[in-house]
Amino acid sequence: MANLTDWLYFRCRHEKIKKALEKALFECEHSVSLNEFYTLYFLSQSEDKALAIQDLAHKVGLSPSATSRMLQQFEHSCGVIMRTTCRTDRRSTFIHLTPLGTERLAFFLKAIKPVLEQYDADLTALRK
Repeated sequence: MANLTDWLYFRCRHEKIKKALEKALFECEHSVSLNEFYTLYFLSQSEDKALAIQDLAHKVGLSPSATSRMLQQFEHSCGVIMRTTCRTDRRSTFIHLTPLGTERLAFFLKAIKPVLEQYDADLTALRK
């Protein structure tokens, strides 16, 4: 059962890295959850620094309704994202990264850099 053993090892390492990332983000002056960090990161990587809620939900790994609840709280508490309604389809909502969101993301990336460096060997092994 080498494949199952490999999978369980990967799962254990993933949880360890995830907890270390969460801890680093929580200890920041403006703490965020890992999913909120992912939100800022994916928005920063998208064209126009904006994504539809459904696309963002898929990238973050949450349901659209859970993503919408997270975004509602995140939008009002931090000012790092902004919501707009699509001009051509009023049912669609887009989430935009604000300039403050870009600044905070840079700060969060610096905060997690030591964690990523600590687990570099594990992360490098995943690319093979």
